[in-house]
Amino acid sequence: MQKAEVALDEARSRRDALWRWVTDQRVAVEGERRESEFLGRKIDDDARELERLPANDELRTLVAERRRAWEDSLALRETQKERWEVLGGERAEANLARERKALDALSTHASQLTAKAQDLTAHLRAREAIGLHEEMQEAEVAFTESKSNHVKLSRFAAAARCLVETLLAARREAQERLTAPVLERIRPYLDYVFPNSNVCINDEWTLEGLSTDDVSEPFAALSGGAQEQLGILVRLGLAELFADKERLPILLDDALINTDPCRLLAMQQALYQAADRLQIIVFSCQDTSFDALAPERIYQLHSSRRGA
Repeated sequence: MQKAEVALDEARSRRDALWRWVTDQRVAVEGERRESEFLGRKIDDDARELERLPANDELRTLVAERRRAWEDSLALRETQKERWEVLGGERAEANLARERKALDALSTHASQLTAKAQDLTAHLRAREAIGLHEEMQEAEVAFTESKSNHVKLSRFAAAARCLVETLLAARREAQERLTAPVLERIRPYLDYVFPNSNVCINDEWTLEGLSTDDVSEPFAALSGGAQEQLGILVRLGLAELFADKERLPILLDDALINTDPCRLLAMQQALYQAADRLQIIVFSCQDTSFDALAPERIYQLHSSRRGA
């Protein structure tokens, strides 16, 4: 009897184990079925996607067109850079101011000559009435010379005006070509100090303000600290653009005196990153303000030199 009970227990154990195995197999079969259905749907989706894709020849043509456009863009950039250098670069603005001044002076001179010619004409008519022929002839000679000078000055003024207009057009074109690259170079530094913000620069290369999400703030409405921070970030972008492969220096003389400690730390992070491509030189009378900048060298000036 005892052996029968043992055999019965063993049979029950085998039955239970077999049942669990059958259950596990059912679960596995159900999982395989679902996986098979998923793969079937994915294969159908991939087949439809492949039908929408262009042929290999069309893809090759599209890649070639994009490559040519990219190469043309690079060539255009080099051409604009050469034109900027030929036009004088930063000296163009000084030349423009000088030519404007010269044009104003020429216009004033031309007006004076016109008034003088009118006076001479009136004087000749008065002398003619009393029969002073010699004075009239001398006045006519003077008038002819004045008229000739007026024509020369008018031509010179027209040439100067044409030069000014050409310089203005070249300046606008160079500014438009430089704005996008400068903004692109400012972007990494801007994220340190003004996250999720954009700098607005107009065609005259004047900082218009700062935009964050849907809110725009004019530059004049920003705090003194924010204004000096934006000014430094724009200087960094311009320096990197003009440096090309060189390492230009940037000098900051107590340039962040209106910046609060939190923004000062963010600016030091931006300056530290910029130091990989530029030489950052900071003058400050605050001994501990730039400790977090991790400078390569620190020079302490004597008190007499500070007073000077």
